[in-house]
Amino acid sequence: MAKVTNAYDLPARRVIHTVDPKYAVKYRTAAENALSHCYRSCLELLIDNGLQRLLLLYFPQDKLEEEIAVAKLPADVGDENGETVIDERKIRIKPLPDVKKTL
Repeated sequence: MAKVTNAYDLPARRVIHTVDPKYAVKYRTAAENALSHCYRSCLELLIDNGLQRLLLLYFPQDKLEEEIAVAKLPADVGDENGETVIDERKIRIKPLPDVKKTL
């Protein structure tokens, strides 16, 4: 089940939260179905709230899960701080233009 909240100080309007299922080889099909439901719930909230983009973040539950996940990432995914190395993907925060209201 996913929930949507305000983003507050984050550079976004809304944040969609969901918890991924625990994975066990014995229950692989159930875990894959539950993960599919997590994604589907997020996409439904995206549409229901009139949002246009979705950034999925993943937080591993332990060191082994982290090592497996990192091994599957492409080489250009980011630097040692997790920042993108591709210019087109970098977040640019610019000050608002100084626009004077005219009546």
